[in-house]
Amino acid sequence: EVARRRHGGEVPEFVRAVVRRAARPLAELCPVLEATQAASLYRSCRQLPPSVIAPEQAAGLWELHTALADRSASLARIEAFNFQELTSVLFSQACLYPQLWEEDRGEGPANPRWRDLG
Repeated sequence: EVARRRHGGEVPEFVRAVVRRAARPLAELCPVLEATQAASLYRSCRQLPPSVIAPEQAAGLWELHTALADRSASLARIEAFNFQELTSVLFSQACLYPQLWEEDRGEGPANPRWRDLG
């Protein structure tokens, strides 16, 4: 929040390093997250600057995004989220993946891998 408001979105390099190091272990935990935990993780990701949390294959961030999306979809199917958690998850997805919510021009997402997150 401070980085976004006072430093033009620039964050110290150690923040990027911490997020990248945490991405794979968090992805491994996603299949066992409870609804509240999944919503909290999505909210935490949403609050990071896009330059830090954008899905990248090399950094393990893509695995985190897909694992969290899979877990959230599973939890939503069994109606495990309460109203506030579901709203938070959907809002987080809208913020993190604007490509999914753009008006459909018949072309689909520019990158087909984005379909995994929807």
